[in-house]
Amino acid sequence: MAQLTIEYDKDILGSGYYMKTEVLPFPATEPAGTLEESIIIQEASTSQDERILRIANPTELVDLAVATPLVFYNATEFSGVTVNPGDTLRLPMRDEWVKLGHVGTFLDFMVLAQFGAIIEIDVAGAVYPFPSFCRGSFQVYSGYPGPSGPLPWPIPYSTGTNGYTVRNSIGNSDAVRISEHVDMFADITVGANKQAALSSEAQALVDATNIDETEFSGIDIEVYE
Repeated sequence: MAQLTIEYDKDILGSGYYMKTEVLPFPATEPAGTLEESIIIQEASTSQDERILRIANPTELVDLAVATPLVFYNATEFSGVTVNPGDTLRLPMRDEWVKLGHVGTFLDFMVLAQFGAIIEIDVAGAVYPFPSFCRGSFQVYSGYPGPSGPLPWPIPYSTGTNGYTVRNSIGNSDAVRISEHVDMFADITVGANKQAALSSEAQALVDATNIDETEFSGIDIEVYE
């Protein structure tokens, strides 16, 4: 029998309603490797944040790709400058990142490469160098790590207000599967309804997974009046 265990970590933060949805690994979820990456998310676009969509059905577990790590950052300002490997992308700290255990007023990421308006970040041994999806202001400094200590700091050579994290270097916005995702909701009802929908979809996936050919075979006689 299949089993799917999902943990919903929820909190009320200053910037909205936080929910981290995580499929717990085997043995909490089994069979191992089949259901663990059953959360479907929509990758970000210029006008839409990355967001959780639903729990996969059996067909989607086969048809949809597993999400790649969140290692790219897209900003129109990068089209007009050269961002060098070894420079620093600095993002202001976010409420959800504090909730995830990060401290400070900003997080720094080392640049690996540039693909037009998209830069790639060094994973530095982490699975996801960006703690979660984000959209907003950024700064880029020469060298890594970025400036610290007493002000004044050097002036960043690139800044913007609408950069956002992406999962590929060409800007595609696809539906992909993943084992965990952090979402921020502006409305508590939207967040609560999303959890309720995910719960129903998870049960439907387990029910469908448990149906096999041996259960389908045989003779059923049912009377409908």
